Amino acid sequence: LHRRVVDVATGECVDDPAVACVALGTAAFVHLALDDLDSVEGDVRRCILAARKAHDPLCALRARVMLAEADRRRNRRTAAEALMRRLLRVEGSRLPPIVRARCDLLKDLLSSRTGSADVVGHHIARTGLHALALYVPDAHREGRSSAVPESVMDEVVGILHICQTAEE
Repeated sequence: LHRRVVDVATGECVDDPAVACVALGTAAFVHLALDDLDSVEGDVRRCILAARKAHDPLCALRARVMLAEADRRRNRRTAAEALMRRLLRVEGSRLPPIVRARCDLLKDLLSSRTGSADVVGHHIARTGLHALALYVPDAHREGRSSAVPESVMDEVVGILHICQTAEE
């Protein structure tokens, strides 16, 4: 079971590139939440390839936003800022509002000199999108341990089990 979930998460056993794109984007998000930034980079690269095959530029854009956040966390500000400049060239009205909100949040995190909790709080108050905090978990951890609580891991395993059942 574990091997099959990993295969789906890496897009290796999926014939449909659209499904692979979603699976790889989800894997990148989970790795980002776990601060496994090397895995995020690999997931994003594979997701972009799958998005090209699926002709889904929005999926690739979402993955690139996660890559920019991973670069920000690694203090690769120049790389993250360059990626965000590229992403923000897309006209705002052409992006779904949630994707635009994620881009705006990351742009402000990169330019801010205050703590990420303040920036995230401002964006949540402005947009009403409380889930934005999921993309910047360090905003919740400032001053605390970065260890992932066991309850979060239980939730991730539960999601993977649901995905496995849905595939069968």
